[in-house]
Amino acid sequence: MGSFYKKAMGAAVIFLSMAAAYCFGETDKKVEFTGYSSWVFGQIVIGTDDFETGQNTPLMSHYWSQEAYAGVGFHAALNERFTINAAMEGKMWYPFPSVPVGQPAFKRRYYGVWLDQGNATYKVGEVEKPWLTVTTGYFKYKYNPEARNLGEQLFRSLAYPGIIVNSFDFPAIHLLGCQAHFDFLEGRLKADALIISESDWYPFGDVSPALVASFKPHKLVEIGGGVEFARLISVNGQATTPRNPGGSMNADANHIIEYLHKDQFGIRDSISYDSAYYTFKATKLMGRVTLDPKALFDLPFLGLEDGKLYGEIDVLGLTDYSFWYEDINKRMPIMFGFNVPTFRSLDVLTIEFENYKSVFSTRYLTNVVQNGLPQPDHIPDTWDPALFKFDDWKWSVFVKKTVFPGFSITAQFARDHMHATYVDGYPFWGESVARPGQWWWTAKLCYSL
Repeated sequence: MGSFYKKAMGAAVIFLSMAAAYCFGETDKKVEFTGYSSWVFGQIVIGTDDFETGQNTPLMSHYWSQEAYAGVGFHAALNERFTINAAMEGKMWYPFPSVPVGQPAFKRRYYGVWLDQGNATYKVGEVEKPWLTVTTGYFKYKYNPEARNLGEQLFRSLAYPGIIVNSFDFPAIHLLGCQAHFDFLEGRLKADALIISESDWYPFGDVSPALVASFKPHKLVEIGGGVEFARLISVNGQATTPRNPGGSMNADANHIIEYLHKDQFGIRDSISYDSAYYTFKATKLMGRVTLDPKALFDLPFLGLEDGKLYGEIDVLGLTDYSFWYEDINKRMPIMFGFNVPTFRSLDVLTIEFENYKSVFSTRYLTNVVQNGLPQPDHIPDTWDPALFKFDDWKWSVFVKKTVFPGFSITAQFARDHMHATYVDGYPFWGESVARPGQWWWTAKLCYSL
């Protein structure tokens, strides 16, 4: 067993030991244990691992995948106002690609353990209905309660370049920082003020203030909006706004390109640069709305989620930059969804669509991850935005059924932004179902406390 796994198991043992000592050492504290286990399996029915050619390769089409998850944690109330929350999560997976010859690293299963949450909360005001709840640490955050797969992009996506992220049955994000949640008008007006330390996308540690709010003037409708000043405070200005030459994917400097001239053969003749630089900093916006028509009628045969219509629009960067980021309309993913009535036979059956006119290849970019540049994985000489119109539309069908308390079945059919899992547990470089006609399905059996 490698040193990584020994450390991971050691961390899990220490965590559980501390939890047990805390919980059973003081009997006057209210403690609630949490835990779950799940089996996730599915198939990329038609897909590609070669984005540029779009070929449906045998490696990807009809590709079977499966993962197992387990989590354990606790909520401990020191008193009626102050609560500590902590949880660990683990995963077993089989990496892509599962090649028949060579590459022994792709012919074994892998394990990983990580912190799922670790935070403290404090209530201000009436204990049962506090007007302010403050959370600090590492916590889960979701602002659009209706989104099941698409949408929810204010925090979990990158702006420059505009990378979109989806995670099966987790349309939310983990944030590191502080959240002040305000609750007014009997819950009809809510607001979150957040200070976030970047923990998902390189460069790490940059500080981003954000504000998210929602208002429900009538039980028929809810509106919401938000803004994030991403990386407003940089802990390393050279990393946030690089001033060094580009890496292997882009030999040009990070100066903003003003003009690119090609000769009659389509070969670069000259290129001019501004004195400014492309940057990871961005001002991102979000707006959403939910309509619940059944609120106007007494229809007891409909489920709580049945019939809801909802939509979300995000702006991944307000500022236009010459050449790569000239059109704000290309940085605006638009999502809308509908909960199909199932008359209480299912928890929810949701159909979602997304339109995103990004003019870059849909992959985890080498320029960002490897070269540390806020530019897409294209060389200016050969980049043609007309080549990337085929992936503007995405769709998703999500269904969930609680069979009995503690056991649920979840399934999804989609052409979304999914990435197969690589040997290190992180997403493979390219979207697996980027082109028209490509799609995948996945399901989850979950047991929980």
